[in-house]
Amino acid sequence: MVNTDTSSSPSGDMVLREVGRVHNEVKKPILTAGDDGIKLQENLDAVKRRVQRADDDISEIVIKEEMIDILHGIEDYSHLVVLYWAHLAPETSRGLTRVHPMGRSDFPLVGIFGTCSPARPNPVLVTVVRLRERKKNVLRVSGLDAVDGSPVIDIKPFVREFYTREDVRIPWWMQRICDEVRGDGSSTGEHRYEADHKAEGHRRGGSSFTMHDPKLVFDELKLTTGDVFLDLGCGPGDYAMYAAGCVGEMGTVYALDRVDFHITSLKRRIGAEGASHVQAAVVDITDRLPVDDACVDVCLLATVLHIPDVARRAKALCGEIRRVLKPGGRLAVIECHKKARPYGPPEHIRMFPAEVKELMSQYGFRVLSEVDLGFNYLIQFTAK
Repeated sequence: MVNTDTSSSPSGDMVLREVGRVHNEVKKPILTAGDDGIKLQENLDAVKRRVQRADDDISEIVIKEEMIDILHGIEDYSHLVVLYWAHLAPETSRGLTRVHPMGRSDFPLVGIFGTCSPARPNPVLVTVVRLRERKKNVLRVSGLDAVDGSPVIDIKPFVREFYTREDVRIPWWMQRICDEVRGDGSSTGEHRYEADHKAEGHRRGGSSFTMHDPKLVFDELKLTTGDVFLDLGCGPGDYAMYAAGCVGEMGTVYALDRVDFHITSLKRRIGAEGASHVQAAVVDITDRLPVDDACVDVCLLATVLHIPDVARRAKALCGEIRRVLKPGGRLAVIECHKKARPYGPPEHIRMFPAEVKELMSQYGFRVLSEVDLGFNYLIQFTAK
C-alpha cells in the first residue's frame, strides 16, 4: 500500500509495502551508484555475458505468504512486469541529477530520467520477465536483472498492446549501449545486416544516426535557416528530421528512400511533429530524383554508398546529385570505417575513406573536408 496523502508530511514522503523478495545467484549489480556518479562493476565482456545469460537464468520471486491471493490468475500470462527496489544503491546516489550513462565519459551527461541508472530519487527499477512456473507463492522467472535480495514492490501482467513500439526513438548513445551489450552477431551485427540487406532498400539495417553523436555531423554540415537539405536513402528519417530543426520552416527537407514502410512511418512522424517542410517520398535514388535543378544546399548519403546495388549505379547517382546541387552546394558522405564491428555492414563491403574519395573524384566531385566520427567518418565534397 502506498500512502499518497502528503498533506501532513512537509517532505512529501510516501510509504511502500514490500510484497516479496528476489532470490537468485546474482550478488552484485552491473552498475554501482554513488554521489559522484555511476560506474561499471565489471568489464564490458563480462557485462555482455551476464546480459545474454539473463534470458535463460532463473530467478525466484517469493511473495509473502499472507499475500498469496494476490497471485490468483497470474499463471495465465507468459510475461510479467516486475518493479523492484534497488536496495544496494546508496542513499547519497538519490541526489544525483545527471550522469554519464554506464559511467562512460564518451557519452554525454544526461538527466537521470533520461537513463536507466539505478541512481534515482526513488530507485525503482523495472524489468519484463518470462514467467516459467508458479508454485504457490513462488514465481520462477527468467530475464530478471535484479540482484539477490531485491525487494519487490509490484508485479503487473505484460500485455503487448499496452506497450507501443511504433516509431520508437532512442538517442545514439543508448543505441550504442544496446549494440555493444547484445552485439553477439545474432540479433545485431553482420548477420542481422545481411538478413535486412535482402529485405530492405537503400538503407539496410539500423540507421548510422545512432552510431555517433548526430550533433557532430550537423556541426560540420553547418545548415542554416532556409537551406534545402536532401537525404538520399533516408531510411527511418532520423537525419532528415534533425535537419528539419536546423533549416526551420523557411527551409525544405527532402527524404527519399525506396522502402515503403520507412517512408510511411516517416510521414506519420512528420504529421505528429508538424514538420510540414519535410517532404518524404518512395523513390529509387539510383533513378532520376524528383527534385528541381540547382536547388539543394546539402545532399546527404549516410551509410548508403557501400551498398552494392547503389555502388554499381554510382555514376548515375552522382550525375543526379550534381544536377540538383546549387553552385557551391555540398555532398556529405557518411560511411563506416573498414573494421570488423558487432554491428553495421559486413567488413568486406565497407569502404576506406580513400575509396570514397576516388569514387567521387571519378564522378565529378572534389574533397572539401573529412572528419572522424568514431565508428564512422564524414567526407564533404563539392562539384569540380
